[in-house]
Amino acid sequence: MDAFSEAREVALRYLDYAPRTGAEVRRRLERGGFDEDVVDAVLADLEQAGFVNDAKLSRDWVESRTQNKGLGRVRLAEELRRKGIDREIVDEVVEEIDPDEEMETALHLVRKRTTPEELEDMAVRRKIAGYLQRRGYKWELIEQVFAKLMAK
Repeated sequence: MDAFSEAREVALRYLDYAPRTGAEVRRRLERGGFDEDVVDAVLADLEQAGFVNDAKLSRDWVESRTQNKGLGRVRLAEELRRKGIDREIVDEVVEEIDPDEEMETALHLVRKRTTPEELEDMAVRRKIAGYLQRRGYKWELIEQVFAKLMAK
């Protein structure tokens, strides 16, 4: 078996477990000791075949993590960059997040943890603000969430 075929097999087995970014596949093949030319050729082949598609993976990742974990733009962008996604793709995908849905998700997270009356306490607000920031919400959105919940 030639190096290209062997590297392609390794990459396909790696992709069989879960969708991966091009950067993750590249790291796996480099760890396997394959030459850079072979790695480049395999990645180009896998992208052409549709097995590696960073834009699609990013959109799916954002949708999943938003719905299942309630994460905000900042955290999602950070996770995608850590996975090796190009900054342009990250920026594009994060821009596609609907601001109204992001607000609703943040409101839902706060309502699960406290009541509007408890938000009158500054210590509770600080705790909730920290929680939302760790989940990737910008300060401006956090302030809007507090204003909306306390206005009732």
